[in-house]
Amino acid sequence: MKKENHPGTILHKIIIPVALVLMLQACLLCGILYWGGPLEESNKNAFNVMESRTTGRANILENNMVQNWSNLAKCQQALAGCAEDVANSRNISYTDLGSDTEAISDFLCSASQPMIDTLRQNGVTGIFVILNGSGSESETAEKAGLYLRDYNPNAGSLDNTDLFIEKAPVSVCKYLGIPLDINWGSHFSLTETSSYYYNPLNAYTSNPALGTTNAGYWDGPVQVTENDISILTYSQPLLASDNTCYGVLGVSISLDYLREMLPSAELSSGNSASYLLVQRIHAESADPRYKIILSSGSSSKYYLGDAEEITFSSKAVYSNIYPLKNSKEFPKDETIFGNITPLKLYNTNTPFVNQSLYLIGISEKDHILSFAAWLKHNCFLLILVSLAVGISSAFLISYRISTPIIRLYRKVKASSPYTPVQLDKIQIKEIDQLVSSIEDLSASVAEQASRVSKILDMASVPIAAFEYKWGEPTAFCSKNFFQMIGQGEAQPDNFTISAKNFKVFMEDLREYMQSYSTTEGFGIYRLRDEQGHLHWFRMRILETKEAITGVITDITLEMAEKHRLEYERDYDILTGLPNRRAFLSAMTDLFSRPEELKYAALIMIDLDNLKYINDTYGHDWGDEYLKCAAGVFKNLADKSAVTARISGDEFNVFFYGYDTKEHLEDAITDMRCLLLDAHLTVPDGTQFKLRASAGIAWYPENSTVLDELIKFADFAMYQVKHSDKGSIQAFDMSSYKKESYLLSGKEDLHQLIEQKLIDYAFQPIVEVASGTVLGYEALMRPQVPSLKSPVDVLTIAQSQSMLQPIEALTWMTAPDIYFNRHMKGRADCPLLFINSIPNQRLSDSEASDLVKRFGSYMDHIILELTEIAQLSPLCLAHKKQLCHQYHMRIALDDFGAGHNSEGVLLSLMPEYVKLDIELIHNIDTDKNRLDFLENLIIYFKSKNIKIIAEGVETKEELEVLALCGVDYIQGFFFGKPQMVPGSPLPEALETLAAIRDSHSFREQRHDSGR
Repeated sequence: MKKENHPGTILHKIIIPVALVLMLQACLLCGILYWGGPLEESNKNAFNVMESRTTGRANILENNMVQNWSNLAKCQQALAGCAEDVANSRNISYTDLGSDTEAISDFLCSASQPMIDTLRQNGVTGIFVILNGSGSESETAEKAGLYLRDYNPNAGSLDNTDLFIEKAPVSVCKYLGIPLDINWGSHFSLTETSSYYYNPLNAYTSNPALGTTNAGYWDGPVQVTENDISILTYSQPLLASDNTCYGVLGVSISLDYLREMLPSAELSSGNSASYLLVQRIHAESADPRYKIILSSGSSSKYYLGDAEEITFSSKAVYSNIYPLKNSKEFPKDETIFGNITPLKLYNTNTPFVNQSLYLIGISEKDHILSFAAWLKHNCFLLILVSLAVGISSAFLISYRISTPIIRLYRKVKASSPYTPVQLDKIQIKEIDQLVSSIEDLSASVAEQASRVSKILDMASVPIAAFEYKWGEPTAFCSKNFFQMIGQGEAQPDNFTISAKNFKVFMEDLREYMQSYSTTEGFGIYRLRDEQGHLHWFRMRILETKEAITGVITDITLEMAEKHRLEYERDYDILTGLPNRRAFLSAMTDLFSRPEELKYAALIMIDLDNLKYINDTYGHDWGDEYLKCAAGVFKNLADKSAVTARISGDEFNVFFYGYDTKEHLEDAITDMRCLLLDAHLTVPDGTQFKLRASAGIAWYPENSTVLDELIKFADFAMYQVKHSDKGSIQAFDMSSYKKESYLLSGKEDLHQLIEQKLIDYAFQPIVEVASGTVLGYEALMRPQVPSLKSPVDVLTIAQSQSMLQPIEALTWMTAPDIYFNRHMKGRADCPLLFINSIPNQRLSDSEASDLVKRFGSYMDHIILELTEIAQLSPLCLAHKKQLCHQYHMRIALDDFGAGHNSEGVLLSLMPEYVKLDIELIHNIDTDKNRLDFLENLIIYFKSKNIKIIAEGVETKEELEVLALCGVDYIQGFFFGKPQMVPGSPLPEALETLAAIRDSHSFREQRHDSGR
């Protein structure tokens, strides 16, 4: 027994949903904070601020390093002049410049002023020159040179008293009169780690083509002398005027000066952030590692201790921000993040491009995301307070509302059911309206009961109802209940029927039920009245523990309409034969029982004269012609045949169940005789015999699969229509294998034309005399998988009489792709050769549209007549007029092949003639071909016709053709067709240039000129 649900009080009904809603609202707010994006966006904003500040500072530093500090071009030029003067005056080579003491002194004295100027202009803290000296680099670690230092580039002095000499010979120090630094030395002491000297020198020595800038190298931190300050250096190979490398020129920036340029306070308030200048090391490691060059901000010492290297996780937390892995021991809930920004100091493909520097801004996670943490804490506190206030308020409001309703309920329960109810108002509008309704209810029950039958009688939809309460002696039925179900004589006068008779009546109705819908809960019933009239009705029954109630709706008209629609769905209205859907349904059913088919045949029939009758006598008589044919096919029902009108003038007949093929063939012969005997007499007295073309596919000989049998019969009918109309032809597998693509490709061809599924490749045509590109031939590339080549498209189009749409599609698509996609904006646009079908032409509207779209390019178009069809005089006249009017030219394609023979040449006299590949192939080894070509060239030259040789694939063919006097070359030797027009192959152009430079070519051209 189903457990009863105990109803709750009104207080519970109000307070619980309100509390649930408030809690749900709180959960939604929490969810929005966690997953909706505010916290995440706040975090992103914090990361973005850090990233933008680090990137901005990196850009400033990179600009100083690339544009200012490392700009040594003027100094290089000045020092090259100084070196040249010293070398000439002392008659020594540049390589000896660093070995001769007096030469060293002369050079450094003359070089000092350009170096001081560069020091001032570039704003660096030092500049140095190191001379190579004599001998190999392994012989000495002491190098002569000059190193000037300015500890404060921002405060200049006219007398150079702010400068110090760090390295220089004594003679140079006396000459300059500049104070010596505390770590002064007369020479540079270099070791194997002195990368600022060896790296640029070795880079230039390995590849002199680098020049000074691309061989430049940034190094740091560096100490030129022990106990010296740490510096960052940039050095270049020092080149003489003849590009001899005789030393190294460089600048230095002290790390203290660099720190002033990296104010960590801009990253974060307080001392919670720092800048690091680093260099990437161990590039092969999974997690990126960096060597620290310098750090700014006191927090770096706190974060990193005395570490000389740092490692970041390879997984970014946001954009270029990564967590630090090897930080100093730190509480578990704190993490250090670093924004890593590369400094682009080297050009691409230079030796040191992988040794670039990085600027890293680091800070604690809590400092970066402090605002997001504050936002989360306060939002959760606000949600909890709101939830507590909301639940308390809901309880108080619910209590005040429920108290008077409870009193009202108790009074209603205590009232007598036999007297009018008098209730007190509680000043709640909706409840007071309910009170008034309850008071009116008892007085209107009887009146409402009588109204039900009246409303049912007045309803436009025939409807009736009944109700039987369990245990009652009678059942209620509406006035028209029995009339609606065809039992009018059983209708009682007082709308009631005994319970016993009601149960018997309902039990008898079961045998008339046609169907029952468990989902909808109603049954469909069908019965006839005493007069034989058919009645359909729908009965919906609701059964509860108190009563059974039902509603009946008359659906007789609805079912009649349904049956009519089903007939129209499955039958052809004109002929009364089954349609395609019904035919396929019947065939599917038959093929599910193959044992019944035995020997069978599917015949597809196409009436041949229907179009002529429609055009001559009107479509009404065309319909009569179809009815006449349908009358024949209807008579085949007694011959175990399924017949149908498939579409238009197509009919299908399927004979089945024959014990032998001979009996089956006899039945088909009888059908053909019936067709031949049938005729239609039109109003003028003319008799038209039924004439039809038909294709037969045999079961099981050709196939036992329905789809294949339909396909084979369709193919057989297609062959008859295109060969011997009016006959019947059986399916032939060998023919199908050869020509089935013509039938299957029909829909693909329509798809290609309607959706413009073609693209074009372009092959260059090269002028022999200059090696330049005359133009490109547009070659169709179908974009339908089943149509693999232009030949497939044209073959199917010709079989379907669809060549004209292909012609129009070509002329609208090829120029659009070439001029608007590939050549747009080019002033020197090469010509475009477009293939044109000789017996097809553009309509006047298509030609007008062509001119409207490509009018400015019309004189760049060559109309190329193909050889696939015989030339039509009318089409030729139209093409010549179009070319003449818009300054287009004509080319004759594949001369000597197909329909493009001498007769076409004489009638056309084109500007260009393309020689067929069959004539060009192996012309270097076939004397007969060569003799024929030479005669053709003599004729073409006399008529001022330009000659294009197609299909040139070898160097030998090119040489023979060029020497014979051919004007232009096209073929794989110069390049295959490409989807984007490309330049000819360089090796082909080189070969052609060599041929033009040959004595034989010049003689041939000279003879041609004469």
